[in-house]
Amino acid sequence: MLTLESKRISRERQTIKSMIEIYCESKHSHPERICSNCKEVLDYCNLRISNCAFGNEKPACSECPIHCFKPEMKRRIKTIMRFAGPKMVFRHPIFSLYHILDKHKRVNLN
Repeated sequence: MLTLESKRISRERQTIKSMIEIYCESKHSHPERICSNCKEVLDYCNLRISNCAFGNEKPACSECPIHCFKPEMKRRIKTIMRFAGPKMVFRHPIFSLYHILDKHKRVNLN
């Protein structure tokens, strides 16, 4: 059974995947759900989530004091999020609400 914290991590993974799907569907029109370039970003994001120093207590990446993304990947995911973020409110409103709540979560640096 998933704990509350691991549900949050699972939800974050699904939110990222949904955003990348929205972006890729609109920009790349690939026959698969996600093209190889966008899949590379998704795999990288999932790896960063798995290796997060805060574990199950991780904040939203935009609020994190540790910047673990490589500059190029950070640029790519920001482009995707800027495009897909506003569309998430209509396509996945629950994920959007949780993301807003997660952004206000405090980080314990101890």
